Amino acid sequence: MTIACRGVRGAITCTSNTREAIIEATTTLLQAVITANGIVPADVASIWFTTTTDLYAEFPAVAARKIGFTDTALMNAHEMTVPGALLMGMDMRGVGERSIKFWG
Repeated sequence: MTIACRGVRGAITCTSNTREAIIEATTTLLQAVITANGIVPADVASIWFTTTTDLYAEFPAVAARKIGFTDTALMNAHEMTVPGALLMGMDMRGVGERSIKFWG
């Protein structure tokens, strides 16, 4: 029996470093990725969330749990802070979040 493992990446900006803004941005990101890829939350093995270092008021995983990722392994982390690096796809005043999901 062969089991396929697929990965998908998504990114979004967050309006501010507040619990509400992080949960709203994470929910929007997850719903967009789910819809675009036909993902069933019960089939997702893990989600790895990363944020820029200025986004720390809440764990993105909280939003994932709220929308049904109850049996999924969830990890939160900050992106590396590299001197002189640009924030990819980010407004310099904003904060950002990225996630990668694996499912089979």
